[in-house]
Amino acid sequence: METIWLSVSAGNGPEECAHAAALTLQVLLREIHDLQGTGIKASVIESEPAHEKGNIRSALLALEGKDAKDFAVSWTGIIQWIWRSVYRPHHKRKNWFVQVRPYAEPLPGEKFSLSDVRFETAKASGPGRQYVNKTETAVRAVHVPTGKSAVA
Repeated sequence: METIWLSVSAGNGPEECAHAAALTLQVLLREIHDLQGTGIKASVIESEPAHEKGNIRSALLALEGKDAKDFAVSWTGIIQWIWRSVYRPHHKRKNWFVQVRPYAEPLPGEKFSLSDVRFETAKASGPGRQYVNKTETAVRAVHVPTGKSAVA
């Protein structure tokens, strides 16, 4: 039986998006539970917590069952939640977004090599006085063959 990997992510969004990601995960798992006749099993493999208790930055799920692929496809995309922020009550924004997408296993012969990743660091700027341009505060990893990058 094939395992389908499904990611739920708030990306770099604010805490409201992390709350929306937690709600998305709850609704997704509840829908699987309510569809017991399909035989889909879901396991949360890992999740990254956010600042506020109960919120998540991201989660990775493993789905198994004959209808798991169709279920994952039905959830794939950007999900919009609409509500006023409980974290910033006077904020005008009411739309919060979460991405849900499946991960495919690498094709035969595809291998990841750390030598294909270029690491770049950045130093602080602005009115930091003696610490400006002395402390590296960010790192970017760029996968050269695909051009994809991640920043921390």
